[in-house]
Amino acid sequence: MSIQSYIQRPLEIVDTTLREGQQSPLLHDYGKYYFSRQDKQDILRALILYGVKFVEMFAPVVSPGEAEDFQHLKALRDELAP
Repeated sequence: MSIQSYIQRPLEIVDTTLREGQQSPLLHDYGKYYFSRQDKQDILRALILYGVKFVEMFAPVVSPGEAEDFQHLKALRDELAP
């Protein structure tokens, strides 16, 4: 591709905090081993407010609790997303 044919596009951010962030050893430094539902909601709310369009999430099939959290986060997204 040459510079003359380059078309500038808007910046798109994909965040993986709710997927990869739960695997961080830094959580152990704070005595936590997973994100609570409130943690997940706070993270998602901040990402949406900062304009992040793509958020990768955990697998809701892991456990009934994760499936329930997923439904709550989906409802929060529907409430906040433009």
